[in-house]
Amino acid sequence: MQPHAFLNPIQRLFPEILAMIFTFCLPDVPKDLGELKHISSRNAPLLLCSVCSSWRCLAISTPHLWQTLHFCSDEKLTINTESITSGIRTWLDRSRALPLSIRVVFWIRDPSEETQRRLIFKVLSQEVSRWEILEIYENKIWVTHPPFGNLPMLHTLDISESSIDGIPFTAAPRLKKLSLRSLPNPTSVSAIPWDRLVELTIRKAQTISIVVDVIQCCPRLESLYLQAKEGNEDGSLTSSSITRHDTLRRLHLYLLRPSDMIIDRLTLPALADLSLRYHVSDSDVDLKLRCSQLVAFFTRSKCELQEIALYHPEFGPSELLECLSHRSCQTLTHLVIQGDEPLPPMVDRELLTRLTYSDVDDEVPLCPKLGHLELDNCYSSDSSFPDLLGRMIQSRCFGRAQDAQLKSLRLSSLRFSTRGQSNHHGLSVSSEDYELLQFSQSNGGLNLRYSDVTLGLQLEISNRQDDGI
Repeated sequence: MQPHAFLNPIQRLFPEILAMIFTFCLPDVPKDLGELKHISSRNAPLLLCSVCSSWRCLAISTPHLWQTLHFCSDEKLTINTESITSGIRTWLDRSRALPLSIRVVFWIRDPSEETQRRLIFKVLSQEVSRWEILEIYENKIWVTHPPFGNLPMLHTLDISESSIDGIPFTAAPRLKKLSLRSLPNPTSVSAIPWDRLVELTIRKAQTISIVVDVIQCCPRLESLYLQAKEGNEDGSLTSSSITRHDTLRRLHLYLLRPSDMIIDRLTLPALADLSLRYHVSDSDVDLKLRCSQLVAFFTRSKCELQEIALYHPEFGPSELLECLSHRSCQTLTHLVIQGDEPLPPMVDRELLTRLTYSDVDDEVPLCPKLGHLELDNCYSSDSSFPDLLGRMIQSRCFGRAQDAQLKSLRLSSLRFSTRGQSNHHGLSVSSEDYELLQFSQSNGGLNLRYSDVTLGLQLEISNRQDDGI
């Protein structure tokens, strides 16, 4: 009998295959850098090193496991600088010559801790020529960065919670993605390679005139995330000044005062993903977004949207219907609508009817390619037609081509229904709606999620059939 016959099945794998499997064990990177956790022996790759000697040798000799480094100085812990710097050095050595993705979080409580931070950056900077992704989160923006030198491989830089001073943008010829806390002083602004950027994030609110200037400076920009506020200090924007940008595909805006809407100043024919968040106080009633602004933007841009998210637009039902009826929305695959608790629901009988596939004719409903739908505090079952939502969802889950089938639905509500039996489990969903939704989940493959944030009750229905909730 051959010796390998006594081995466990996984021990019979070729090392190259096992090493590839190891790479799928690496932890995911959180979207919010502030949630980043420090390196842990409970996660790969360190966890793999503790299984057995053969796995340890294989993990250590697999550079791809070590090309991503996360460092987080917990504000509750005292950092042992010597052991940390030694560990970082070992980690970087194991990555050999591969490009590096480095994400660091520093909780600095007083200026004396800047020494520790500087020593850690000194070790990291020894491999500056291999930096491909650098993300820095700091709770203090008064700290300064050490000289970085040349950054020939740097592709992504996130310093949205850090100072921009000391960043040698001119030494980063491959920089494509940039996240800033705010626009820096004029000297630093001139050093940023705006003409090469494809993705830009600015955390602090900027005036509309500045935002338009930035868009004009970035001819290759594909994704833009920022906050915008009212303002036109230099008078450069007039009522007729409209900027056309032919490559911008993703625009996510947080609007503080949307009366002077930035979308009034833009034409974006390539736009596929639009997210608009509004923050307007009750005293600013006249400053709220008008549906006509959004429709005019769609008409002017002639874009084919794939994703749209509207947070607190304060549209009436007829306005939301007008928006979703536009030809730019007929290519949507993702739709998110978030309403406000005191206001009447935006999703009404007419909209649900227009979204429903008909059984008797070939009439195409609104948004025929919709695959993912999220309704947050904008729907409540109609007592006269208590199953409209369920029927609409069911019509999109059964008998549709793959690209026209609804795959996920998320419903949430902050309200209590006062209609007795029409309210199921305290949600603004009737029992008739609920039964049809559950049927679509059980038999149509719908990924369905309910939540009631008022009660703190969250009802999740997985893709397997359950006896109850």
